[in-house]
Amino acid sequence: MKETIKRLKKEKKALIDKYYEYGIFDGQEWGSQASYDDIIYAIDYKTCDEILDNDKRAINIDPTRDNVLGEFFNHAMARYEHFGFKNLPNRGFIPNDFYIAWEYGWKKGVVKFWEEVEPKLE
Repeated sequence: MKETIKRLKKEKKALIDKYYEYGIFDGQEWGSQASYDDIIYAIDYKTCDEILDNDKRAINIDPTRDNVLGEFFNHAMARYEHFGFKNLPNRGFIPNDFYIAWEYGWKKGVVKFWEEVEPKLE
């Protein structure tokens, strides 16, 4: 049983890492098509991970309801089979680990895109 749990943890971590990488790619791709205002908004956007780390009272986090990025995140939820929500005590429903890893990578991808592009706008 211990070996099975060890193997499954390793597989889950590999899947989380894969979604993080997908997120970086998707963030750069999104940035190349987004409006200036949306990019600036995305750079300041607080990911689920940032919210959970900084606000121990945050509950029922749903990025698909964001006024600017919600539609895009909703499409991501539908696109990737492992994305969904989990119910945590004292937190309510929040995105699962796979989505959180992807979203974190997505923001990194947007920031990386912007760091390459922004200096050339002067």
